[in-house]
Amino acid sequence: MVYTVLDCFLKETKDILTITKIDKEICEKCFENKQACLNQLKEGHDGKILLIGNTPVGNIWKNKNEFGHIEITGFYIYEQFRRKGYGTLLLKNMPDAQVLYTQETNKTAQKGYEKSGWVKSELVGRFDAKHRRKRWFLYYNPKKIKASELTPYKKLEYDF
Repeated sequence: MVYTVLDCFLKETKDILTITKIDKEICEKCFENKQACLNQLKEGHDGKILLIGNTPVGNIWKNKNEFGHIEITGFYIYEQFRRKGYGTLLLKNMPDAQVLYTQETNKTAQKGYEKSGWVKSELVGRFDAKHRRKRWFLYYNPKKIKASELTPYKKLEYDF
């Protein structure tokens, strides 16, 4: 299913923006790392891609995590499209998302999440994909989950 964003002229673009559910065909046509995209689908992740015409702008993925919460598991905006409101638009198209992690050093993303109404919790931790420790902040969507429901995440914390 394709969702057309009507009357959405973000900053300088006047092209038609579409947000499309990611499927196998989209993985093949729009992703440089096609296999990673296909693997996300096989693992049950739900993704959406933002296009200007046929040009990919960014993508966002979600899945139910080990605590039963809907987690943003991947979120990427191509560099030339950053700071133009596209990330906010994609984030709004995952309205049931409850939690996400972002690296401590990713200040731009943190500002974007906070601007979109997400709240940084007091919890820090989690392993990255290569199992090396890095400082990750847990953000939550207060419209979908209460801070008191984040207690299970404490087991993922570690001291630095």
